[in-house]
Amino acid sequence: MSRAEKNNKSYNATRFRKLLYSKLNSSKSSGLGGEFSLNRDNSDLMIHILYLSFIDELTTEASKNLTGPGSDGEITEQRIDAVKQKVMDRYKA
Repeated sequence: MSRAEKNNKSYNATRFRKLLYSKLNSSKSSGLGGEFSLNRDNSDLMIHILYLSFIDELTTEASKNLTGPGSDGEITEQRIDAVKQKVMDRYKA
């Protein structure tokens, strides 16, 4: 039986900023009104921090949830699906 690998990697701020800019630059479309760009006000860093906060809260809530298969405190796909909407409602603006 193979064991699932843990993915503990996260983008650091510089790498995330470069990735975000590359995605924006690759999605330029004249049909949508020209170029997309970000202000140089660290808004991309704020997006990254909010994303990390969302993922942290999602995994914390999923580990507290006891529905579905798995031992106490274990995070499973079913437990994440069960709490996803509740956590997403907190982050909607």
